[in-house]
Amino acid sequence: MNTLLLYRVLLMLFMLGNASCATKEDKATIERRRAVLASAQELTERAYDLKRTGHNGPAQKIFKQVYEHLLPAVGPKSEPVASNLDDQASVFMRTGDYDNARRFYTKALDILDDIDAPLDPYLADSIRRRIKTLDALERQNITCAELLLPPPSTVTADAGPTADYLPYFPNIDDVYAVFAKMNARLTSCLQRPKQPFTVWIVLSSTGRIIRAETRNMLAGTPEARCVEERIMAINPEFKSQFPRFRACFKNFNYPFLLGN
Repeated sequence: MNTLLLYRVLLMLFMLGNASCATKEDKATIERRRAVLASAQELTERAYDLKRTGHNGPAQKIFKQVYEHLLPAVGPKSEPVASNLDDQASVFMRTGDYDNARRFYTKALDILDDIDAPLDPYLADSIRRRIKTLDALERQNITCAELLLPPPSTVTADAGPTADYLPYFPNIDDVYAVFAKMNARLTSCLQRPKQPFTVWIVLSSTGRIIRAETRNMLAGTPEARCVEERIMAINPEFKSQFPRFRACFKNFNYPFLLGN
């Protein structure tokens, strides 16, 4: 569940609560919270649109604005606040501010660890995966430095994209075409009948694979470790074949077909 879906679920719960509350004061409180969440949802959608095109600076300002709106409405230890901290951390990571990225991810996890039944039971694990990506970036001395581009409306024609301007994210079919070529080199890791073997791959803008993690029932097994290690080992041979793009990295889930 992403932040936007979390807001939608909470809005539905607040609407149900408003309909069943016995006092006007309770109804008024719920209505104020509902209004804040509706505004947070709208602002976050705008921030995501900016972030998807690499306008990290404007996106981060909006995420911070949402955070300040959420605090008095739902409290500093709430799930929406944790999800917003996750959003802010992702921008910090993409712009090379690894210290703040780690700090915000940690704050989000601390909040989630104290929530008994979170609406999004997968958020904490998702944040832990992002921390692993952050660890890998630092371990491999890769410094993300995505430009803090201005909002699209402020970009003039002269400063706009040229014919050879790189896209923010690569074409997924072009990336998958390279993964398909790598498939044959991984087959021997699985000594059983052929089956899809989904791997979560973090690909850098230069074609370097930052990390690979198996995402199926075989995760953590010797077969999974074989696949993950071999993907990293053969990456240099295929690095130049991956399309270039402006984002620091992009995540992909690819179903390799492995086995005999």
